[in-house]
Amino acid sequence: TTVIVERVHPLTKLRPWENIYDYSKYKYTDFQYRVVRDTDTEKWGNIDVILAEYVEGVGYKGEIVNVPREVAYRELLPAQLAL
Repeated sequence: TTVIVERVHPLTKLRPWENIYDYSKYKYTDFQYRVVRDTDTEKWGNIDVILAEYVEGVGYKGEIVNVPREVAYRELLPAQLAL
């Protein structure tokens, strides 16, 4: 499994004499990341999901639809639009 992430906010600049390993110098936002690419979601192509409600462009509630794995794991499943 490989997950590629990027920082959401730029890192807080420390003065040259400050210890970079002293984590109390950093803010909460310095540790926020956005997932750019997750190889687990790309491995096996499409998957079948059951829609929990109507999704525009995908299908109606109760339908079993075949969608790309990345769409299922990034959009449908986290929003509980599919099972």
